[in-house]
Amino acid sequence: MGRKVFGMSRVVFVVILIFTAFRFWIGLKQMYYLEPGSTVDDSWVFDQAFLQNRYRGDIGNFQFGVKERGYPLFILATYLTGLPLSFWIVGLWVLCGVLVVFFLKKFCSSQIVLSLSYLFIIFCPFGFYSRLYRNIVLAPSTMILLLSLIGLVFAVFNKKQKTRQIMLWAFFTGAIFSWTYYIKEDGLWQLLLVSSVVALCLSNVILGFVRKKHSKIAPPPPFLIRNLL
Repeated sequence: MGRKVFGMSRVVFVVILIFTAFRFWIGLKQMYYLEPGSTVDDSWVFDQAFLQNRYRGDIGNFQFGVKERGYPLFILATYLTGLPLSFWIVGLWVLCGVLVVFFLKKFCSSQIVLSLSYLFIIFCPFGFYSRLYRNIVLAPSTMILLLSLIGLVFAVFNKKQKTRQIMLWAFFTGAIFSWTYYIKEDGLWQLLLVSSVVALCLSNVILGFVRKKHSKIAPPPPFLIRNLL
């Protein structure tokens, strides 16, 4: 029998598993709240989780405001699973930690560094934000988007990467971006970032086809990211 689990020693894996379970336990025990005076803001976001309420018109003496659908869809998804909202909030931070370790392993093989990096992410103070509003998922979702973009760049610029793996990163990035873009109204900066990364990846793919077709053309200077890979 091998002594490693997911590239870690069994002792480290068990310790990480215990800390992860402890983080979920803290999340389930943590107190969350809605602003009692924000009846036209916080509570409406929960109300919009159900489509029949989104365009209902007037609510009391207030005109019903239309918020972006990202966070209400997250609430609806958690409701359909039957699991607590806090469970999925912690799950987002755990996913962040896993992605961080996944990329750090390319540059560092120390299990101590990788483990501490993972624990730092899942116990990040931002992860204990207790107001049930859009900001509670904005930080982890944005981090996941950034990490997925890094994964897409690594996959495209790595000559050894298979097309299927590139497509998986592209699909994952697109799915995350389709959600994070609609969490808040100011998601335009994410569109600019994603567009820049896509343009960079497409330029590399086009240059690859040009080199194959015209082998006499001198290759351009290598990208820094390629040297890292």
